Amino acid sequence: GDGLTDATFQESFTNISALDRLSATKPRSGSPSHAQAEFETAYSASGGDPEDIYVHEVYDAVNMIATAVIANPVGDIKWTLAGIGNNYSGASGLQTFDANGDVPGAGYSICKFMVSGGKTTFSCPQIWTEEAGITGADFNGEVVKIGLLSPRTGPIAVYSSGFEIAAGIAIDALNAIDPENYRFQLITADSGCDGRLAALAAQILIDSGAKGISGAACSGATLGAISVASDAGVPMVSYASTSPALTTVDDSDHLFRVVPADDLQARALVDIVKANGSSNPAVLYMSNDYGVGLADFFESAWKPGTLCTSASYDPAQGAYDAAALAALVIDEGCDSAIMVSYATDGAWIAEELHQQGFKGLRFGADTVADAGFIDASADPSTLGGIIATRPRQAGDSEQKSLFESAWSKAGGPAGALYTHETYDSVLLIGMALLSSESDAAAAVAK
Repeated sequence: GDGLTDATFQESFTNISALDRLSATKPRSGSPSHAQAEFETAYSASGGDPEDIYVHEVYDAVNMIATAVIANPVGDIKWTLAGIGNNYSGASGLQTFDANGDVPGAGYSICKFMVSGGKTTFSCPQIWTEEAGITGADFNGEVVKIGLLSPRTGPIAVYSSGFEIAAGIAIDALNAIDPENYRFQLITADSGCDGRLAALAAQILIDSGAKGISGAACSGATLGAISVASDAGVPMVSYASTSPALTTVDDSDHLFRVVPADDLQARALVDIVKANGSSNPAVLYMSNDYGVGLADFFESAWKPGTLCTSASYDPAQGAYDAAALAALVIDEGCDSAIMVSYATDGAWIAEELHQQGFKGLRFGADTVADAGFIDASADPSTLGGIIATRPRQAGDSEQKSLFESAWSKAGGPAGALYTHETYDSVLLIGMALLSSESDAAAAVAK
């Protein structure tokens, strides 16, 4: 409530980290006016913070009484005050008393405390009014829009909520840097894990004013979107696209990623398969940019032409036969199966291998190494023993600690895939847009 929405509230805390992301409401000052500007200038000059609670209202109350006394120095000022309070333009807005002496007010400010690097910031970035509901607050600085390509539909939709939570945490961190002059806004569009849809989504983000785009997740979606983004001069930073094809795509130096390419993951996967005693693996891989790229690099690192068997499939629901893929592995006598899959298709293939009595080891890559893979399974008990790789996070850092604390408070699931990378992608774009570099892509590169 309004009792919390004051910058001095933090002085009551011995551990300010408990304040992080705390939100509360307070009555909103009305539209900017000469009276409001005069008061805030004088209040700031005396050492006050114009965001302090009810200071505009105190100023108006005293001024209205004084005006009534001056107008009627010897009589009852009740009716004089009622007259003054008819469309009174004060520091707190335009006020009109009703028959009970109440005012309708100008709505409520929605305020938030943010803790970053041991420092606390307090701002009121949104307002609520009875007419419009929740909207952005009056703001005279620069609004900076960052786009997010999130796979809300398609084969990896199970991961999208994690990506969006992480991106939102990054936006909060950016808004704590210089809240008086810059306000960051996240615009999200559905990439569909598809190149064509991602291109359309990228155009929507650019048309909405995005100066940089985080994403996409699927490599094919990123390849589809970058042609649109680079033509518009908008940089993209992918948080999950690992296909080696991104390295050589014609992007006019506008495409970046915060995850390594799959040629490295393939070599790691080969070492892991061998270390677990497998010598005759099958590779079941999706027929998209990610699947083909990782499967090709795995075979090259293993030894070309020496796989037990391999098979590609379309990961779209209903487009593949998990039972037939599992039967192929068993019929060929393979001692292990490498699943270059997404969550849903990978879970179904893993279940079929188990149900058909496959005794070998099952391995997966990064899109299997996530809690969403378990959620996609109809029978999680069939997933026991699967070994999967995913890019390793670097050592501890201040930003990592800040993100993980905010992630936990936001209810983010443990072990979610590529959420740290999503946070980094959005934060990197935001920091680049805050720099003095006029070329956004060059700023990201720096």
